[in-house]
Amino acid sequence: MIRSYVVADQFRSLDAHGWRLQRPAEVEHLLARKQAVVGGFVKRVASEDGTDAAYDLRSDPGEERPFPGSEAPFTARVPEPDAAATPVILDAVPRKMLEVLGYLQ
Repeated sequence: MIRSYVVADQFRSLDAHGWRLQRPAEVEHLLARKQAVVGGFVKRVASEDGTDAAYDLRSDPGEERPFPGSEAPFTARVPEPDAAATPVILDAVPRKMLEVLGYLQ
């Protein structure tokens, strides 16, 4: 019996004007909004592009052999984007730290 879950959400980045940043088409699916739920040794990932996959983390720790998410013993859903999100204005020091780490250009 699974008693606890770990939930993670991934959202696309927005620029200072609220527009989605331009990304190459070949990586766009990687940047889609997603929710991943891990319970026991099963991970289920639902994405805004319609994919719903699950992985048995014991036999497939590299997550290379997905099975239908509907076969997982729990649900995952893509949360709605936060309409109230506002751009963050960074001071020089945090901006420089993020640039050094490769998160900003």
